[in-house]
Amino acid sequence: YVRVLVDRGEERALKFLAEVASRDLKDEEATRALKLLEMERHAQLMFTSCAWFFDEISGIETVQVLRFAARAIQLAEKNFHVHLEQAFLALLEKAPSHHPQITYGKALWLREVRPAGTDLERVLAHFAINLIFRKDPVPLVGHSYSVASLDASIQETGHAHFAMGAAEVVSLVTLERTRAIYAVVHFGGLDVQFFWMPHEACADYEVLKGELGDAFRNGSLGDLYQRLLEVFQAPTHQLEDLFRDEQRKI
Repeated sequence: YVRVLVDRGEERALKFLAEVASRDLKDEEATRALKLLEMERHAQLMFTSCAWFFDEISGIETVQVLRFAARAIQLAEKNFHVHLEQAFLALLEKAPSHHPQITYGKALWLREVRPAGTDLERVLAHFAINLIFRKDPVPLVGHSYSVASLDASIQETGHAHFAMGAAEVVSLVTLERTRAIYAVVHFGGLDVQFFWMPHEACADYEVLKGELGDAFRNGSLGDLYQRLLEVFQAPTHQLEDLFRDEQRKI
């Protein structure tokens, strides 16, 4: 498996699975196998010894291994449909910190660990929100994911912006993928709301794009936002959910 780690990509991962699996795997079986391998890898990484040499849980080494633990928990919960995080937080409540704003490990988790977690939805949000703030043809989403833009439309009026499009997001680690439709409304300043839905949930994408585009150009932002709530339900991400480096640049 280390050969897969040093050269991430679908071809290498599938070649590895073909060598070790007892039969040919369907796409969803291959993704599940890779998720289980990643779960085990992070369950080992969380025991990295340098994190436990010190008497302060909020040090950068301990925060990093807690992030490894968070990834192991995330994958276990998705694969086995169990709930592990709350029990783990109960343990962290017993781990004191000398930091006055943290006091215990649970607060550290909520402040520094959980916000660092990611999934396909957050990667899509990062991509879509960046379309408004950056002029790059394709916003970067890190080394573990790829985003293929299927369509994108960006409109501007005054200080407000509206972006809508479709994209496919792929994890280069687990080969998990999703096609989705997204919408981003920027009210000005740092007030940004991101919406999304599975591509198959939209009956007619072009009609919806035209309707929402007209609402942005000709109506109020309040009317547009209300229509977005009707179509997409609730917004799921904001500017603070961008990856840290992009947050700083914006």
